[in-house]
Amino acid sequence: PAKSSNPLRTILDAIDERVECIPYESFGLKFPEGDFIHTTDFSKDVIGQVSGPQGTKQWNQLMDSMEPLADAVAAMPTAALRFDVGAALTAGGVFSHF
Repeated sequence: PAKSSNPLRTILDAIDERVECIPYESFGLKFPEGDFIHTTDFSKDVIGQVSGPQGTKQWNQLMDSMEPLADAVAAMPTAALRFDVGAALTAGGVFSHF
């Protein structure tokens, strides 16, 4: 199966349990400015409409600065997350992404 950051999917994959899922590509947003649909064109369709060109520019800068964090999250399996000294063993190899 495809790599997923969904914790439940990670566990189901680990125990070789298959569950039919329907992926979604959008979801609804409720802002004071109105109701919007979040899609892959979020910065253009929503941010641009709500905040204009400057807001779109700021959003794109934020997304660019978040890429290293997104890479680190994608690299770390859910099973590596723990809250004891063993975390250094299970998550240590991923820290280079931070």
